[in-house]
Amino acid sequence: MRSSPSQPFSSPIKPGRLSRPGVMALLAATAFLLGAFACEWALYLTARQVLRDTINEEMLATARLAAGRLDVAAHAKIVDAAQLNDPDYVAVVAPLREMLRALPHIRYIYTARTSPDGIRFAVDAAQPVDADGDGVIDQAVLGEIYEDPDPAMAECFRRGEPTLSASPYADKWGTFMSAFMPVHDAAGRLECVIGVDSNASVYLGRISAMRRALGVGLAGAAVSSALVGAGIFLFQQSRLRSLHTLRLNEARFRGFFDHSLVGMAILSPAFDWIEVNQSLCDILGCTRDELLRRAPGAITHPDDRARAEDALSRILSGERQGYVIENRYVRRDGSHIDAHVNVRCVRRHDERIDHFVAVIVDITASKRSQAALIDALRHSEAALDAFSHVTAAPALATGEVDALARVVTERAAHATGFERVSVWLFETDGSAARCSDLYDLTAARHSSGAVLLRRDFAEEFGAFASSRYVDADDALTDPRTRGYVEPYLKPHGVTSLLDVAIRTSSRDLGLLRFECVGRPHAWEPREISFGCQLADQIGIAILNREQQVATRELMRARDDAQAASRAKSEFLAVMSHEIRTPMNGVIGFANLLGDTPLDTTQLKYVSTIKASAEALLHVINDILDFSKIEAGHVHIDHEPFNARDVIAAAVAVLQPRAAEKKLSLAFDWDAAVPRAWVGDKDRLRQVVLNLAGNAIKFTRQGAVQIRVQPDAAGLARISVIDTGIGIAAEAQGRLFAKFTQADSSTTRRFGGTGLGLAISKQLVELMGGRIGLESEMGRGSTFWFTHSLAPAEPDLEAARDAHVPASPPPGDSTGFHHVLLADDTEINQVLIVEMLKRAGMRVDVVADGADAVRLATARSYDLILMDCQMPVMDGFAATEAIRAHESTARPVRRRTPIIALTADAQTTTEERCRASGMDDFVTKPVRAQGLRQVLQRWLPAAAGGASTSPSSS
Repeated sequence: MRSSPSQPFSSPIKPGRLSRPGVMALLAATAFLLGAFACEWALYLTARQVLRDTINEEMLATARLAAGRLDVAAHAKIVDAAQLNDPDYVAVVAPLREMLRALPHIRYIYTARTSPDGIRFAVDAAQPVDADGDGVIDQAVLGEIYEDPDPAMAECFRRGEPTLSASPYADKWGTFMSAFMPVHDAAGRLECVIGVDSNASVYLGRISAMRRALGVGLAGAAVSSALVGAGIFLFQQSRLRSLHTLRLNEARFRGFFDHSLVGMAILSPAFDWIEVNQSLCDILGCTRDELLRRAPGAITHPDDRARAEDALSRILSGERQGYVIENRYVRRDGSHIDAHVNVRCVRRHDERIDHFVAVIVDITASKRSQAALIDALRHSEAALDAFSHVTAAPALATGEVDALARVVTERAAHATGFERVSVWLFETDGSAARCSDLYDLTAARHSSGAVLLRRDFAEEFGAFASSRYVDADDALTDPRTRGYVEPYLKPHGVTSLLDVAIRTSSRDLGLLRFECVGRPHAWEPREISFGCQLADQIGIAILNREQQVATRELMRARDDAQAASRAKSEFLAVMSHEIRTPMNGVIGFANLLGDTPLDTTQLKYVSTIKASAEALLHVINDILDFSKIEAGHVHIDHEPFNARDVIAAAVAVLQPRAAEKKLSLAFDWDAAVPRAWVGDKDRLRQVVLNLAGNAIKFTRQGAVQIRVQPDAAGLARISVIDTGIGIAAEAQGRLFAKFTQADSSTTRRFGGTGLGLAISKQLVELMGGRIGLESEMGRGSTFWFTHSLAPAEPDLEAARDAHVPASPPPGDSTGFHHVLLADDTEINQVLIVEMLKRAGMRVDVVADGADAVRLATARSYDLILMDCQMPVMDGFAATEAIRAHESTARPVRRRTPIIALTADAQTTTEERCRASGMDDFVTKPVRAQGLRQVLQRWLPAAAGGASTSPSSS
């Protein structure tokens, strides 16, 4: 606290120093002791009055101090007990509680208001506990009626003046000496009375001691006078200690004020300096005396004075209690600082401003950092915008380097403000650098074509060997750019130069150059980084250009390969057709001839012709299958099927061959293997037929067994076990290779192409399995392969029906079926017509697709056999024309089953047949059994009574 506006801080009084009142008390006691015992009564009266006056003075001072620290405006808002935790209540009670802690002889500080039903408590600084152990909570409740108030309090309310207890007063909280101080609001109305209670025990005890001393008599006069003097002395010491506590608090604030790291000042109501701390002097660069001689308004920057004066006027008008602004201040040396200023006013109990407290924080450094950050952000946004345009440029992806260079130079110049930006690309042999583009920011013009020869600037070009960039702040004196000075820098007025290498995979492709004209410039890391990023984009464009060239070469090679593949596929299709067509005649007519009456020699010749044709067809099928696998044209189905039935059917097909050689052919299915598998049943059958057929071929006597059992990995293991010739160990490693057999004599003795096992291996691997063998010469062989099992056993009936075409239209079950045959080969016509007639069919024959369309649209047929390759119109186009007619004819015609006749058994041909509208297909050579099966599917009542000899199948 302070005693006057000009002296805000007073020095603390040292405790224990004997004061003048204490000396007087001792002298009076001694005089009384030596003078006359009669004066003892007068001394008693005087001492009691002095004690009373001293206590009253201290109590009034304490009450006045408490009233001065009360926030009247906030106090007026406290009207309800529910506000105990509100900020207003906390703000009001905090300084009062601080006084209680600082003045231990004061027991209570509180406020009260009058109401129609009596005096009510408002704010009580005591804690809500029973600190003295008397069973009564020490704190009064907000709004509680004071049932037996001190008469002095009522007097204070009535008169509106400070009052004191006439004598110690007792209530439910104890016995006290009290002082009461009225508190008025800004309009002069009585807001409340603040009461300060001191325990009366000390006072009453001292009075009691005085009375006891008076009654002792003359014998105790000396002791009584000593006690009186001691009491006076101790009281004075207690008072001095209270004053010392107040001064000590002031000293602490003084220490905080003087040693604060921020600037602080105390100003008068007229806003003149009262006190300043050293930190404020340091901020303003002057001494304390120099600062006190300057008015506060004089140190404020002229442009900020109006704002500060406006904020101050609002405080003076009572509109605000303080303000927080940012101001600029003028230092002693004339420089400016930016400061954060917080000003608050301290008011007296009468609401008049006692003084101002100002806190000033120097924020110059943070403001500069903020400005630098904003500048960096601006440059970053410009660089990012330029970079985004470069990366979005179509020329980057297409590898058009010169077009990208124009984007890079112009965007970089506008983003950085440098007068000249250029891109230079090295020739392939590195002999020179050609200017792909140079953008002049001042003239807003592009140019290109300039050349820098390596022999003239070998040292400058070589600088990139040890660094990614050359940053010459003073390019005219930098040793790394001295070669450019006369021929390049001076003619263009360039003073600072930044060259960034365009580099990919340690290969220098060129450089990106930034030039400052007419002004020196210190290159910053962010500028160098920006240049490197742009240079990398140009490098990417160069790589893209090279990749485009490589891609074109790859596309050309791909097109050539695809053309070769198409040629191969077309060749296979043609060869399949050209070979299978005559084979169709040979095998078909051999079958028909075998059904005619023949003698023994003729039947032997026919059987020989048929066996030779079958062997030739097997060779052709192996070659075509292998070619399809090599070309990737083999498709593996993944459908449920009954594997046991499929393998059993394959065994049944091989049974006649085994019987001819008097071999035992057995089939063993382990019950632990489920019958339902998921996969390609046709490819599974092909592998089983291949391996079991080989076993029969290479076994002279004994048995061949097909065994299916589970293996350790949970797969199905299909084994073909024979008692044949066996395979030598050195030959087993190459047995599954293309065109390979165990030895060269095998082909001569047993025939074959050497492709069967290679095809089987590839098919097994396409189905996700493995294949292998165990063999010993003279003791037979075991060929095995694995197949994955279905995760759950599907319905076996559904598995049996897999791949069966949709139900064909019902045929006429009475009379002959009328069939149209379209085939351009006379041999095939004669053969197929004979087979159909034997099945009880009436047949119309045409030699091209156009005639087939004409007849099929003119009349109704039960079924059409359509060759795929015919002159005039092929079978695919003819089928599409027939289907189109069926869909548009009125009345709508029944859909006629169309069966494809094709010598090309490739998967792509089958897909094309389905796509054109064909319902099924028969591959050439046409077998009587295969044709009969197709007729039975689409004409159920047909071919039922057809008779064929066993040889025809």
